[in-house]
Amino acid sequence: MGLALRDQCYHTYGDYLSWPEDLRYELIDGMACLMAPAPTLEHQEVVGEIYFQLRQALAGKSCRVFVAPVNVRFPKADESDEQVDTVLQPEVLELTGETAVGVLPGVSVCWNDLVQRLPKPEY
Repeated sequence: MGLALRDQCYHTYGDYLSWPEDLRYELIDGMACLMAPAPTLEHQEVVGEIYFQLRQALAGKSCRVFVAPVNVRFPKADESDEQVDTVLQPEVLELTGETAVGVLPGVSVCWNDLVQRLPKPEY
């Protein structure tokens, strides 16, 4: 039995992992949101162009660019993976340096790990 388009129950990443793989969900503050099964051709064209431009701009650098589905978890302080209540699947994701090593589409990435690896701005 699948979830409704947007149900009223509170869910966590632990729940998310048990949901059917043939449907795509995002989890926003514990609310499960069913994603559209097939985006429009125009949407796919824009996503493809963003991916292409990023790949070209990052050629030769220690970065990798991915298209959905890649789960990105947004944990709060001291929250275990199973307790995370926000998991998004961005259309395009760029991972830098060590974070990019060994990541495959469909694998979960932690937002805090991504942010910690970003270079500090120079002023």
